[in-house]
Amino acid sequence: MAADVPFHYLAKLLGLLVRAHLLQANRGKHGGYRLARPAEEITVLEVINTIEPIVGPRQCLLWRRDCDCEGESICAVHEAWASVMTKVYEFLQGTTLAEIAESEGLEMPAILGLEGQLPST
Repeated sequence: MAADVPFHYLAKLLGLLVRAHLLQANRGKHGGYRLARPAEEITVLEVINTIEPIVGPRQCLLWRRDCDCEGESICAVHEAWASVMTKVYEFLQGTTLAEIAESEGLEMPAILGLEGQLPST
């Protein structure tokens, strides 16, 4: 499984995941990255929130600061968006890396596949 991700961007993402204790970095000739916890314990939401935080299911679609989700000042698409975001948030929170790997027919070490390709942080 290959992805066309620039080297420096990928290294930055891996560094974020290491600092969030989702990955462990091992230095040296045979170094690389491995999961810090079992794949069954890491949710997709944890990974996404590490890279690009999702505030939660009540984030305003129009990014209005005055859309307070509960009071009088809600945006025009609030009800529909809140319903969709709640479902997305629940899916991400309830889905683990192991489930994603299984659905792709992969074992977790194959997902990372980065041993020796990137310098560890």
